[in-house]
Amino acid sequence: MEERLLEIESLTKYLSNTIDDFKDFFSDDKDKKTFSLKSMIEKSVYIVKGGFTKHEIEIEVDVHNDFMCHSYENELQQVLVVILNNAKDALVNRNSYQALISVTVRIEGEFYIIELCDNAGGISKEIRDKIFEPYFTTKHKSQGTGLGLYMAKKIIGESLGGELSVSNREFGTCFEIKIKVGVE
Repeated sequence: MEERLLEIESLTKYLSNTIDDFKDFFSDDKDKKTFSLKSMIEKSVYIVKGGFTKHEIEIEVDVHNDFMCHSYENELQQVLVVILNNAKDALVNRNSYQALISVTVRIEGEFYIIELCDNAGGISKEIRDKIFEPYFTTKHKSQGTGLGLYMAKKIIGESLGGELSVSNREFGTCFEIKIKVGVE
């Protein structure tokens, strides 16, 4: 019971932060801060944990403790939650055997590369070419608006100065977020 109450409290804080983040998205006076990528990713995973546990989806996280980022933590967290939830939906809809999502972070030059990969079988090229368009969704109208990945792409590109891309790999789909290491 106590664990559920803590989960509800955490989700309430997350939703409150989401409202503030959308309100501040176009603001010129928001402040960057330095944060641990590992900690931010763990918070993102915690937010979606309930749905993953219910559907027996495993999440593996591989990120060094010392990866620090100077950016907008809550906005990056929003993007991760959107991608994690979309991966969960794909795994559930395809009834994937030994459902798995992996989150890895590596450094390439002056960039962090955050990869979120699933083993749900991948996305067809027709859909992959449209997933970042506003209002495009493969879900029933009661389950999605088609704005999650559109907003994720805008946040990464316009607010964080990075790139968000998607590709198919051997067993599924990988989203790649590329953001500057830039710690101050």
